[in-house]
Amino acid sequence: MDIFISIDENSWLMKIVLLIIVSFSFGIAFAQNEANQILHVKFQDGSTVQAQSGKLFSGQESYPNTSNLDQYGHWEPFYSVSKELLQSCYLKAKEKLKKNLSDPTTLFEFHVNSGENIQEVKRKLETLAAIKYVSVPPKLSNPVAPNLQPSQVYLFDQDPGIHAQEFWNTYSNHGSNVKVCDIEYMFNADHEDLPNVTIIGPQPEDAGFGPNHGTAVLGEIASLNNGVGTTGIAYESQIYFAGAYINSTYYLEEALISTLSELGEGDVVLIEQQIMAFEGTPDEGFAPVEWYEPFYDAIQLISGNGIIVVEAAGNGNRNLDDPMFSTDNFGHYPFLEENWSEAIMVGAGAVGVDDLARAKLWFSNYGSRIDVQGNGEQVVTTGYGTAYSAEGPNREYSNSFGGTSGASPIVVGAVSLLQSLHKAETGSPFDVNFVRSLLVSTGKPQVEGILFPLSEKIGPLPNVFAAANFMLDNLGIDNAFEKNAFSVFPNPNTGSFAVYVPKEGVKQLNLRDISGKEIHINEVKTDMGFELENADLQAGIYYLSLTYKDGTVVTKPVQVVR
Repeated sequence: MDIFISIDENSWLMKIVLLIIVSFSFGIAFAQNEANQILHVKFQDGSTVQAQSGKLFSGQESYPNTSNLDQYGHWEPFYSVSKELLQSCYLKAKEKLKKNLSDPTTLFEFHVNSGENIQEVKRKLETLAAIKYVSVPPKLSNPVAPNLQPSQVYLFDQDPGIHAQEFWNTYSNHGSNVKVCDIEYMFNADHEDLPNVTIIGPQPEDAGFGPNHGTAVLGEIASLNNGVGTTGIAYESQIYFAGAYINSTYYLEEALISTLSELGEGDVVLIEQQIMAFEGTPDEGFAPVEWYEPFYDAIQLISGNGIIVVEAAGNGNRNLDDPMFSTDNFGHYPFLEENWSEAIMVGAGAVGVDDLARAKLWFSNYGSRIDVQGNGEQVVTTGYGTAYSAEGPNREYSNSFGGTSGASPIVVGAVSLLQSLHKAETGSPFDVNFVRSLLVSTGKPQVEGILFPLSEKIGPLPNVFAAANFMLDNLGIDNAFEKNAFSVFPNPNTGSFAVYVPKEGVKQLNLRDISGKEIHINEVKTDMGFELENADLQAGIYYLSLTYKDGTVVTKPVQVVR
């Protein structure tokens, strides 16, 4: 029995009450729900009544009219502590609270025999003397965590979002037939919003950081779509986990290689690790793991077997193009362009809290080696308990996960959705170079931050919906797109907006005001669809119509604000 109490620590009275409640609760074991059919029977306060050996007594005598009830069941105290302790706690609580509390010594359970009609037995018990009530106990269930999906901005079409919801709705695809392996230390396998996770290699060990980090990472990718808590970007993907810390030793390279036993071409490995570069020197700072050559070699080995590796760039606020990364290190310089590994490297972008959405965050490593960004702050996911913690660690949720650790799973989710769609439409997987180019060319551009310039490159934020449209356009597949699913972004806007749609299937676009008058708008084809602009549009509601080549016309509202 868990009790959560908030009191004024300066109140001696409430301290005493707390002591009473805690003492009372620790000494009480509820006997409820030990049988399928139980009735709660409350007698009037002041009644002299007790249960013993399955029977009810008043003093030394059987309680009046109860002997004929033996055929229907037996009596039990409601609480398992002694009547004397119960009475003592009751009187103390009444004194301190100054309230007329219900007497707990007059509450009992009647355990109804199997096969008896509980309602008929209830009616018989209600005829006893001094009865206050007889009730059928309600069915108990755990409290349910709130639906946090609306807070997962990375799912939607907002500035820091990757448009996953539009992808789901349009393509009815949620990442199936793709395996994803997270490599780090630990996760909470008992979290109720995570899917089954297959362990590759030895059982993961805790390196001293606890399970929350891994739990949060897995939640971004694959937390269950059950209307409770969070929903993973690719929640139908198959999830794996390989521990990077085994037998009190760091074994990242072993974890990477072990994925070859379970994953195949087109599957995804996420490296949720960083290392300290130039340790013990003034240049000391976190760097991507491939700065260490054995890790780089392992990445290349599994990449060469068709596995797509996504690597966190690290939280060192280092320019990976700095000359210090091309000196020493035994001649291993992975951030020079000619030495780049196959991994997709992910920086951390803002969501509009610490800086403008899609601007570089203060801690993220940056440079030409970084391919794309993900949300590096205010990530809503499983674990930690900052968003919800009322039910213990197996139902905790966070609204403050971040870093390149929070950014990288978002990219993994995008890759998994696109891979799943590609497999469904072509029967084969794409490779890392295909998806890297796709994410970069269709992504939402990095913006100039208030704190950090655009020259500190972390790359664009993936737009998985635009990427899917572009991918299918180039594959010549036009039957997968639901024609009413085209997207306008941003909406509302100031007269300049994008339309995400497979453009080759569109015959023409028309914009009209609420009176039906056609409005001129400048139109430019892009990789993602179209860019539309009219700087003279007045504030108000307009209607954008797309006419497809098969004659289908779909119209959506566009709001212009000034």
